[in-house]
Amino acid sequence: MRDFFSRLLGRSRRVVALVPSLTFIVTYYNQGSMLSRLIDGWESWPGDLKRRVRFLIVDDGAAVQAIDHARPRTIDLAIYRVLEDKYCNIGGARNLGTTVAETEWILHTDMDHVTPAEAAVGMLDLVEKNERRIYKFIRRDRRTGKTKIHPGTMLLTRSMYWEVGGCDEDFVGNYGQTDIHFFYRADRIVQTEFREDIMLEFDEEGEAPTIDRSKLEPNAKLLEEKKANGNWSKDFVRFEWQRVL
Repeated sequence: MRDFFSRLLGRSRRVVALVPSLTFIVTYYNQGSMLSRLIDGWESWPGDLKRRVRFLIVDDGAAVQAIDHARPRTIDLAIYRVLEDKYCNIGGARNLGTTVAETEWILHTDMDHVTPAEAAVGMLDLVEKNERRIYKFIRRDRRTGKTKIHPGTMLLTRSMYWEVGGCDEDFVGNYGQTDIHFFYRADRIVQTEFREDIMLEFDEEGEAPTIDRSKLEPNAKLLEEKKANGNWSKDFVRFEWQRVL
């Protein structure tokens, strides 16, 4: 295993200094045990790999705070907390994470997506290429073995994110359409590439609790209105927040 990562990271070591060039942005909401497992997984990566990635948790006003489950030892970890509990504030949390990220390349991903070390190496290879693309990846369900592409996990630059228009926070307060409304606009200005060679893992324990996934009509109607009128909001980060780690 050590030879495997040495070979994959060797080119990166020669080309750039071992400083963070990619930020993982993860939105957290009351998935305490899953956050602990994610951090343990990141901690298990080879040292050179860990030094290339910064980890950023956005605690979206959770009652079970992220800081209570985050005890980093060898990773570069920051936690930002939204100071109110806004229902389905996925877009707002992504906007906050993108705002405070310190690297140009970012990975937006969910709590139920586990990134193996070899997948992170593949992402860093894409970062080094620095092409104008948004990348999506396949995830494999740990229980069933089934695979699918989830649009919520995406690798892109902060510049591309804001060029698309970020996440429209008019959709906050109801479930659904967050990924769809982002890529409806993104597909018109930047190429999206699906990478079947980089595999993530899905862990159902990381799914956000208390979300009613059956009530899709309000945001579906809002999306059709915005597609017709083009009245996309740029009123970003509509809440108080603070850095807690």
